[in-house]
Amino acid sequence: MRDAAVYQENNHTSAKEMKKRLDLIFCSINRNKSNMDFEHFLQSLVKVAEAKYGGNQRASESLRRLMDHHMLPLAARIIQMQDNMIH
Repeated sequence: MRDAAVYQENNHTSAKEMKKRLDLIFCSINRNKSNMDFEHFLQSLVKVAEAKYGGNQRASESLRRLMDHHMLPLAARIIQMQDNMIH
């Protein structure tokens, strides 16, 4: 359900409904396989970004917003946690 929170942030749809939408995006791109290769993962990110921020924006702008608002802050937190474990 945490993935649904990323998608739901600016939408007025329930978390359960958002999770279903995310699942559909990933399943349609990965063709219901249990593992996803990197190329399909990136395609999924573009689709999620378009669904979340799309509207009249270009796919590149939607992806940039997803990266800036969700992916990069998450990466920073993970790096910080790893750095704290080392020191």
